[in-house]
Amino acid sequence: MEGVDDLNYYILVPAILLLILSLVFAKKIKKILDLKITAPILKKLIINDSFRFTLLKTAAMLFTLGFVLQIITIIYQ
Repeated sequence: MEGVDDLNYYILVPAILLLILSLVFAKKIKKILDLKITAPILKKLIINDSFRFTLLKTAAMLFTLGFVLQIITIIYQ
């Protein structure tokens, strides 16, 4: 059992440190994400109507697929 405990420490300690660092630097991370990811995507969505429509169709298909999979899961339980 000692090997399992060591493995848990090797997994948990970095995960907790990552969580603490992400909480400490949350504002900086949000600012970077807004500048690098959110703003370019929003500009592309505002300018390009066909891209927005394609994303809407894709989201609708994925939503429908998820709903159907949930119904199938409920039926076969």
